[in-house]
Amino acid sequence: MDMKAFHREVESMQGRLNSYIDLPNDPKAKALQNLFQKLEDEVQVGKSSNTIKNRLKEIEAQLKPALNAGVMSHGHFDDLEDWVREYQQKIR
Repeated sequence: MDMKAFHREVESMQGRLNSYIDLPNDPKAKALQNLFQKLEDEVQVGKSSNTIKNRLKEIEAQLKPALNAGVMSHGHFDDLEDWVREYQQKIR
């Protein structure tokens, strides 16, 4: 996988994440934003694919609690979950 292209994808999704969050001060929203920032940092410095996959799994695990807390809508949750799962498959 082209990591420069993936880096652009991560940055794009970070922007969408920020627009998806309805409760920006909620701790679950902050946790998701922090995890996406860590992912962006790790991709930028070229961390291993295992590290990146683990971060994507960590993000995925935080999505449902954020949805349940009302941090984002179901549609936005679905978009994020689809994106995370897609890239878990693409990263080798």
